[in-house]
Amino acid sequence: MSVAGDLTLSELRELERLRKQRDLACLRIGELELEKAQLLLVAQSATIASEALMFQVASRIGIPQGVAWTITPDGVVHTQDEP
Repeated sequence: MSVAGDLTLSELRELERLRKQRDLACLRIGELELEKAQLLLVAQSATIASEALMFQVASRIGIPQGVAWTITPDGVVHTQDEP
């Protein structure tokens, strides 16, 4: 390999600055990916708990499996009428 030339001092500093900026961005992306994975676990856990509670509610009220039902914001349960 032969020497073709040299960077100026300002070019060298700018290149180092850009490399540092890239490295910090990659580090932050890694941190965000970890946070994303943790949030996905929280969401999954809440979904599982919600489904378990809904099953308990349906059992307590006596809604058979396969019957569609909804809950109003004030907590009233309505079953869907069969066509």
